[in-house]
This record gives sequence, structure tokens and C-alpha cells, in this order.
Amino acid sequence: MTIRRILRKLRRQGSGNAGSEFRVFELTWSIPAEFGGMTSVLLRRARNLVGLENRTVDVLTLDYKLDLSETVTRLTESEEIVPGVTVRNIWHELAGFSRRQLESLGAGSSEMAVPEAHPSAYMRETARFIEYYDAEGSVERVDHRRTDGSIFLTDLRSEGARRLILFDPNGRYVGEYSRARDLYFSWLDHVTELKPSVVINESKFVGGFLHHYQRDQVKVGQVLHNTHLEPTSDSPYGPFTRSRLGVLSNWHKFDFLVFLTKKQKADFVSAFGDSPTLFVIPNCTEIVTEDLTRQSPERDVRAGAVVARLSNQKRVDQAISAVGAASDGVSLDVFGDGDLRSRLESQVDGDAVLASRVTFKGFVQNAADELGDYSFILLTSAYDGLSLVLIEAMSRGCIPIAYDIRYGPSEVVDDGINGFLTHDVNGTTAAIDRLVAMTPIEIAELRKAAQRKSKEFDDEQITDRWEALFKEVVSSPEVGPARKFPKIAAERITADGSEFQLSLTTEAGTKIIDADSDYFILASRDRRFSVAFPVPPDQVLSIPAELLAQTGASPVFDAWYLHRDGRKVVRRRVLHAAPSTDTAAGEFATYATIHGNLSLKRTPAEARGH
Repeated sequence: MTIRRILRKLRRQGSGNAGSEFRVFELTWSIPAEFGGMTSVLLRRARNLVGLENRTVDVLTLDYKLDLSETVTRLTESEEIVPGVTVRNIWHELAGFSRRQLESLGAGSSEMAVPEAHPSAYMRETARFIEYYDAEGSVERVDHRRTDGSIFLTDLRSEGARRLILFDPNGRYVGEYSRARDLYFSWLDHVTELKPSVVINESKFVGGFLHHYQRDQVKVGQVLHNTHLEPTSDSPYGPFTRSRLGVLSNWHKFDFLVFLTKKQKADFVSAFGDSPTLFVIPNCTEIVTEDLTRQSPERDVRAGAVVARLSNQKRVDQAISAVGAASDGVSLDVFGDGDLRSRLESQVDGDAVLASRVTFKGFVQNAADELGDYSFILLTSAYDGLSLVLIEAMSRGCIPIAYDIRYGPSEVVDDGINGFLTHDVNGTTAAIDRLVAMTPIEIAELRKAAQRKSKEFDDEQITDRWEALFKEVVSSPEVGPARKFPKIAAERITADGSEFQLSLTTEAGTKIIDADSDYFILASRDRRFSVAFPVPPDQVLSIPAELLAQTGASPVFDAWYLHRDGRKVVRRRVLHAAPSTDTAAGEFATYATIHGNLSLKRTPAEARGH
């Protein structure tokens, strides 16, 4: 710990426990043995909150396959967790609950019998659970065990139905849940004690249902670690990644949403509207203070590295190809493992030049610590968040050469000043050759600039931003709208062939009050596309039909109204005030749903007179 950190911690301790007014919890699905950036980021944040803010942080996990004891031992030995950071798992804790504790969860009850399990060839047994599979290989039952082998929960899954049945230590029925999320929420109530708390969720899967968790004293937020747009999209309006639709279509129900970059937030606002619940907080790292004035023998200007999971997303094959086409003497060490390792090794083994230049190092704990010996690092991902490894490399004077993908690299790398942004294999090869051809003085300046840039992502600065977020959301009013907001209607809908025009009013036909920060939103019913229009002062909107025509093949768009009342967000459907006068423009026509709401549908070409 640096002197600066020690003094900071002493100041915090002298002013009392910074975390006494509310607790902080990190939530994720699991912590794999070989974890990547997202898990590294959440663990680092937890350590920073302990070390810099004198807090305690519980990391909550929901994966029943997680071996908590092994995980804690591994993370402790690698110093990924420190005293004050506690990793917890719902299944581990439920296994130790007494009957009274199980009853306190508030499960429902059923008169349906609990079927007995029958051992078969389609089963997998461990000390902590037994999985039963059907003939197609799908899990149809899981019995969760205590350390003595008794069952504390039976999870029955059949034809889309769920029964999660609790049993006390004597094997007696306690109660059951029909949805896994309700069990998770009962546990969250238990761990937070429904006292002032902040829950930071990292998992996009968990985020898909976490928005249902609404408690007055518990503020729940979601971190978007990666792009919410498909990598092939050239529009902020979609298509959105399917794995994040649960979060995106319910974002307004979270108390806060965190983006890693300003550009991603801007694209999100274009599609969904703005809100004071949206924050930009990048990833952080400890900035090392290596002496860059000397050139160590180990740092050959031609020596490059990749630190990445070997998956389709990371496109390490393109980094390898770029090095193969670079000038003589350029080499690449690949740190990481994954499903594509054998394919990548075959790519290298099949080419004499690559075989002499590329070495696979495998998974290396704290691989970033090795980057001080490398001249440059390559990032060739198809999509990524704010790459922590780029920041870690730059803090060590390792020059980043990165694809200028939608989010991340351009907010870290200033092209030609502290690194290079490229677009393809040829551009990456050219950047490597440009670096190699530089004079020692030019290279030294590049390394110093990279290290200076990395300081913007220092642990202390970013932790301060998280603390500011906590205090803002904890001090906000309780869950739910502060006052009853009237229904909004669209009336006087007209079209001139290229755009729709509509007037927004309350259902009673009066002007909407406090609409300065409101949005009219058209969202495709399949949730893959969305366009947000700021409500103008006269509350009359113009909607270009061509804009909607660019949103893929989505046949129906529903109209929504987003209203901000302080930190609260209200999102509801817009009524069609004149359902008998549908209007067409371009490929779309307005219509009223069975509930009287406004929607737009794509009309067949023949109906448009084509």
C-alpha cells in the first residue's frame, strides 16, 4: 500500500466508518476459476472500497455449481480478495439454515406431492448437488445437499414449470417457490436485512430479472460491461444484443445504470432517453510507477503481447496474422486460454513465419504484471467494454495498438500520441512497423504519454466516483413515482409521406406539465430497436419515417412516454387519441391497439401502391 493510500485510509478512519450509513454489495452469477475482465473489475472495486473507503463489501453469487470454499481459498491466495471483502453464495448459506431461518424466507406452500428421485444413468452426483437429466440431456431435477448429505432444496423443472422446494434439517417440508428469482430475492432480503444498501449487479443474465427486485431501502444498479448493440450495427437504435434485452427494456426500473464510456451512454440516450440514473464510470487499475527513462534489456521494441480469452469475440487470429505480416524480428506472446486455443495453435503451426514469432503462454494469473517487459499490446476484439488490460499495459509504458471498435479503445488511446487505433489486420501491421521504425526518443515519448493517460483511470479517482454515485442514489426518494403522473395521449396525427407529426397532451387534453426532460419513444415489439425523441417545448413531434425504415425488419413499433421527476423515471404507453384516423408515412402506418395505445406497423409494399 502506497503512502498516499495509507494517509487516505487514516483520514477515512478518523472521520468514522464511511460505510456506516449504508452497505455495499456486489452481485454476480459466479466467479469462474479462470475469470476475465468483468470479474477482475468487480473484485478490484470491492478491494478499493475496503482499502480506500474503509467499507466492507459482500460479493454475492447465485451459481449452485460454485464451490465456495475452493473459490475463497483461491481468491485469498491470489490476493484478489482482502480482509473486508466476503464472497457469499446463496446455496452455501441455505444449506446451513435452520428451519426457522428457512421459514423466514417467506416461501409459499403447495399441496402437490414431492416426487421421489430415482437414480438413473442420466444423473451427475457431487457432494453439494445431484443433477438428473432427461433423455435429451436437459436438467429436469436438482437435489441440493447439506454437508451431511441431506437435501435442503429440490428443484423440479418440467415443461417450463418450476418448483423449488425447501426442506429443514429433519427432512420436513418448509415451503416452495415457483420461480428461481423469487428465491434469489428472498435471499437478497436476508443479506441486506432491508436496511439502507446499494447492490451493484455485474451479470447481464441476472440483470434480466433483477429489475423486478424493488425495495425502498435497497438501491439496485446494473453495470453494462460490454456493448448493448450488435457488433455489426452501425446505428445507435439497434439491433440490440439479445443477451441484454432484459436489462435494456427495463432499464428505467433500476436505481442506477453504469456505462464504462461516454460514447456508449450517448448511444443509449439516443435509443432510450436520458435520466439522472445514468452514470459513466470507467474501469480502473493501480497505476504503477515504473521508470520509463531506462529501456530494460527485456523490452525489445519488436516484442508484442496479447492478453485475452481465446474466443471468437477477441479475434486473436487477426492479431497473429498482423504480426506474421510485420517486419523482421517482430514477436507475439499470447496470454490466455479458451475454446479456440487449438485452432489458433494450428494457425501458427501451419506457417513457418508465425511458428517462429508467436508463443502461447496459456492462462497466467496477473498477466498484466508481465507487460512491463513488452513493447506493445494488441487488441483486435470484435466488440469489448473499456479494456482494463489496455489501461494496465499503458500504465507500464506498453504501447496499445487497438481496433477502433465502437466503445472503449478510443476513450483510452489517442491515436499517434499514446498508442495507435486501427481498423483491420493491415492497419495493425502498419502500426507495428511504424512503432518499430521510430527513434528511441520518439518511442520513449510515446511510452510516457501512455503512462500519463493511464492515470485518468487510477483506483482512487474512480473509487471517488463510485462513492459519489452511492451517496446520490441512497439520498434519492423511495422507489416509485413521487406523484401520480397523468396518462399521455397522441392526437392530431398527420403525415406528409416522409414523416409523421403528432401532438402530445394529457389524456384530458391539457398541456403536459414539467415535460422539459421528457422523451417520446418508439420501441420495436421484439425489443431489438428503439428510438428516443426529446419532447419539444410545443409538445409537437416530427418523426421521420425513413428513420424507422432503417431499423431492420421489425414489423411493429409501440409508442412510449418517458417522464423524469427528479431521480425517478416513469415509462408508460402513449394513448391513441384518434384511433379512427390512422395515418401512413413511408413504410409505416399508425394504429390503435386493443388497449387504445398508439403503435406503428410496417405496411406491405402492395398496400403502399408499390
